[in-house]
Amino acid sequence: MTHSTGRRHAAALVFILCVELLLAGWWRWPWTMAPIQTAFDYGTGHATVVSERWRRSGALRQHFLPVMSIDSELPEWPYRSASSQDYSSVPPLAFILHYAATRALPSVEPVLLGKLLAQTLIVVSVLIAAWLLYGVFGFWPTLVGLSFLISGVPFMLWFANGYFAVNVSLAAQLVLTAWCAAISFASISDRHGERLPAPGRSFAVGAAIAFGGAFADYVPVFANGMACVVLVTLAALRWRERPAGRRPLLASAAGMATGTAVAGGATVVLYSLQMGFSRYRDAIAERIAIRTGHAPVAEHFDVIRRQMLLAWPRGILIILAAMLVVVASWCVITIAMRRDRESSDLALVALVALALGLGPTFIFQYRAVNYISIHWWFSGTWVVGWAATLCAFMALMERLAGARRRWSLALSGFPLVVVVGANVGFARAQSAVDPRLDSVRLYQALGRDLPADGAPLVVTDVTIHTPDLFEDFPYATAYLRRPVLLREPDGGIRLPAAEEPYNGRRMRFGGEDVRELLYRRGGDVYVAYDPDARSCRATDVPAPATGHQLVPMRVCRTAAGDLVQHPDAVLGPLKDDYACTAPPSPPGNLRVVSNERRVVELAWTAAAGRRTLQVLEAGSAPGRADILVKDVEWATTYTTAAHPGTYYARVRGRNLCGTGGASNELTVVVE
Repeated sequence: MTHSTGRRHAAALVFILCVELLLAGWWRWPWTMAPIQTAFDYGTGHATVVSERWRRSGALRQHFLPVMSIDSELPEWPYRSASSQDYSSVPPLAFILHYAATRALPSVEPVLLGKLLAQTLIVVSVLIAAWLLYGVFGFWPTLVGLSFLISGVPFMLWFANGYFAVNVSLAAQLVLTAWCAAISFASISDRHGERLPAPGRSFAVGAAIAFGGAFADYVPVFANGMACVVLVTLAALRWRERPAGRRPLLASAAGMATGTAVAGGATVVLYSLQMGFSRYRDAIAERIAIRTGHAPVAEHFDVIRRQMLLAWPRGILIILAAMLVVVASWCVITIAMRRDRESSDLALVALVALALGLGPTFIFQYRAVNYISIHWWFSGTWVVGWAATLCAFMALMERLAGARRRWSLALSGFPLVVVVGANVGFARAQSAVDPRLDSVRLYQALGRDLPADGAPLVVTDVTIHTPDLFEDFPYATAYLRRPVLLREPDGGIRLPAAEEPYNGRRMRFGGEDVRELLYRRGGDVYVAYDPDARSCRATDVPAPATGHQLVPMRVCRTAAGDLVQHPDAVLGPLKDDYACTAPPSPPGNLRVVSNERRVVELAWTAAAGRRTLQVLEAGSAPGRADILVKDVEWATTYTTAAHPGTYYARVRGRNLCGTGGASNELTVVVE
C-alpha cells in the first residue's frame, strides 16, 4: 500500500467514526438535554459547584483545589471533618476544563456545558486514537474496536452525560494506549520503510499525554508508569535487531515519566498551598483507606464480573473474554517461537495495547473494591481494554485470512454488526430517568427564574411534606448556584443536613442554625414558600418556570436581617388547613413494565393527595424491606439495574401524618 493510499484509508476511517459519533450524539440528545438526576450524573453537578465556587472566590486564589460547597460559610455539603469541604481526591484538570468552559460560554447552563465537555473528550480521544491505531492494526480492526467503544453504554451514556475526572482519565488512557502502540510499531518494524519518529517529538507527545492523565486523576499515574516500563522493556528486547528504534521508545518513556512527575508535583504544590501539606497528605491517606479494601480473590473478581454485566451484554463479554485468551495465547506463542518478523512485531504491539488498555483498569478495580462496588458506572473503565482486545483480535484474523480478501471482509464486517447491534440494543434498554427527576426539574426551573446574583435561598413550608427536598447534593445547588438554607416550622434557619447509619444507629450531619450568621452577613435573601401554606409580605420575584412545577412554589426577596429578627413581618402565618388529617391511602396497581437484561421498570397508581409522596420498598422475602426503601417523591415509575435474584416489592404513600398502607406486593424475578 502506498503512502497516499494509506492516508486516504486513514481519512476514510476518521470520517466513518465521525458519522458514528454524530449518530451517537443524536441518539442520546434527549438525555443530554435532560436534567442531571442519575448516579452517573453526580460528577457533572459536582463540577458545576466547583466552577461556581471558583467564579466567586477566584480559581487562582483557591489554588485550583476542588471543593464541596459554593459558599464556605454556608456549606451545602453536610460533613464537617477536617478536610470534608475540600475535594483533594483527584487532581484539578477536569475541574479546570469545566471552569474554563463556563468562563468562555457564560450564557450556557453550566450543567449542560459539563455534558458537552464530556462528549467532546470522547470525540477528540476517539479520533486521535483512530489515526494512531490505523497505522498499527489497519482499517477494519481499528473501526471495529472503536465502534465498540462508541456504541457501548459507558461512552454512549455514562461518560457522555456524567462529567468528572474519570472522563479525562479515560480519554488520556485511550490516547496513551494508541500512542504507545503506534510508537512501538514504528520503532520495531521497518516493513514500510518509513522514517522513525524523532526523539524530540516522541518526548513531547509522551509528556503531554502523561501530564493530561496524571493532572486529572490518580489512576493514570499507574497507566503512565506501566507505559514507561513497557516501552523501556521493548527497547531492550529489540536493542540489537533495530538499534535506531530504541531512541523514540526511550524518548517517549522519558517524556511520560517527566509529564507524570510534573503533574504530580503541580498537584501536590497547589493543594498544599491551599490546605497545608500535612492536611493534604492525611486527606489522601484517608481517601485511600476508604476506597480500597481487602477481600478474597474470588470476591474481587465477582465484584468486577457483576459490575461489567451492567455495562455490556453477557454474550458480548463472553466473546470478548474468548478473544482476549486467543490473542494473548497467539502473542506469547508467536514471540516464543519467533516464526517471522512481521508476526512477532504484531504480537509485541498487541501485547503493548492489551497491557495498557487492561492493566491500569485491573489495578484500579481490584484495589478500589469498596469504591467500585458502590459506584457501579466505573465498570465502564474497562472499555479501553476491550476496544484494544477487539483491535488486536481483528488484526490477527486479517493476518490469518491473508490474501483471501473476501474472507477478510466477512470476518471484519460481521463482528462490527454484532458488537454495535448488541451494544445499541443494550443501551436502549437502559433508563436515564431517576425518581428524583421531579425535584431536579424544580431546582432547574428555580435556578432559571432567580437572578444570577448568588444571594442565599431560604426554603420554607415545602419541606414539611417533602423533608429531603433541596438537601440533595449536588443536584440542587448545581442548578441554583447559590447557598441553600432550610427554614424550620419554629422559625430556625439551618444548613442542609444528612442522616446516615453509623455503628447501628442513625447519625445526623450538618443542619447547624445559621440565623446569627445570616444577620451578621447582611444583604438580601430569597425565600421560596408554598402559596397554599402562607403568604409573603416582601417583594415578590417573578418565577414563571417554577410556578409550573409539580410542587407549588413562589419566591419573594427580603433583607436577611428582617427574616431573622422579624419573620412575622416577612411571612404570614401558616394556614390551618395546610396540614394533613391522616396517612394516605395505599397506592394501587403496582406492576412490572419491563424486566430485560437485568433492568427492571415498575409502575403504579399514586396514592391520593396533592402532597402525598411515594415510598418504594423491596425485600428478599414477602413483607420485608431489607433491600430497598426509596423515597421516590411524586414519581409513579421506577427503573433500576438489579442483580439476579427474586425481589418482593410494594409501594406506600407518605405525608406529614405518617406512612400509609402498602399497595399490592409484586414478585420480581431477575435472571
